[in-house]
Amino acid sequence: MTLNTQLKARSPIHHSLKSAGPLQDFRSLTPEQLTLCDLSLCSRASAKGSGVAEQLTAQGYSLPKAVNEAVKSQKDHLVLQLGANEFWLLSAPEVTTSLVALAEAENCYPQPCQAAYAWFALAGHQASECLAKVCGVDLRESAQPLGSIAQTSVARVNSIVVRVPDPEPIFYLFCAQSSADYLWHALLDAMAEFDGIVSQLS
Repeated sequence: MTLNTQLKARSPIHHSLKSAGPLQDFRSLTPEQLTLCDLSLCSRASAKGSGVAEQLTAQGYSLPKAVNEAVKSQKDHLVLQLGANEFWLLSAPEVTTSLVALAEAENCYPQPCQAAYAWFALAGHQASECLAKVCGVDLRESAQPLGSIAQTSVARVNSIVVRVPDPEPIFYLFCAQSSADYLWHALLDAMAEFDGIVSQLS
């Protein structure tokens, strides 16, 4: 997936990232290596309202078939459906423009997912096993297939966990920015058993 970063902003965990030292490129790692990457500066936008699905469809986006599902759509966007009338779009440069247009349409209301949430990626074959240490929901693929979303607690932090519909094993985790540093370190602790590493988007 193409990830567009907003370079002028600062990640909610920028102090923790500074202390991590030189980091490998997230995209260069193989699934054998468990890795955690901060995507908080990558583009995303969201809207709620009874008219959102119709507007997204009119703009050519594929939509999930049910709440708590994610699908890849045009231009490598990932579309999440978190409620009956709540949708998020992740990544790609034009995503913000699309949701500004939606906000001006009838029954479409923007939501502050870019400013309000931190976004982490946990990738690798051991990702679900790692998450089992901090989350009570069974996140193995047999229980949570590709594209499934769990709105749950991770390390006692309210979180949105997305099993990305991608051949590579990867989870996206979203939490309130105020809880970002705590969740980040909880995930680092959980990864230690698996020799997990922190990576970055270069």
